[in-house]
Amino acid sequence: MATAIESYQITYLGGGKRSSSREERRAIIHLYDSKKNRIGIALFYIDSSTMPDTDESTAGLTKIHYPNDSYHAIVDLLRNEDPIFLNYYEDIQSGSIETVREGVGEHELP
Repeated sequence: MATAIESYQITYLGGGKRSSSREERRAIIHLYDSKKNRIGIALFYIDSSTMPDTDESTAGLTKIHYPNDSYHAIVDLLRNEDPIFLNYYEDIQSGSIETVREGVGEHELP
């Protein structure tokens, strides 16, 4: 089921000693709904071979894992598209951050 993303918060991690529990993450984007509830997180990994599968907790928090080189594309979507949605597909353990269908050449209104 798609949930509208209304706001986000970015945490971009610096260098330093990493523990295995951080799984070589470089950035985290926290995703919120209209009631300011955190509905998901997008995690970005330095080494994509360490990425776990996308999952959803029993509380409904979707965790989507991306290679670090996808970071700018996801931030661009969040900054420039409206509306935008978070989806979790349980049958294939995958998630998405996506827009609605738009016409060619359509631009966002201020």
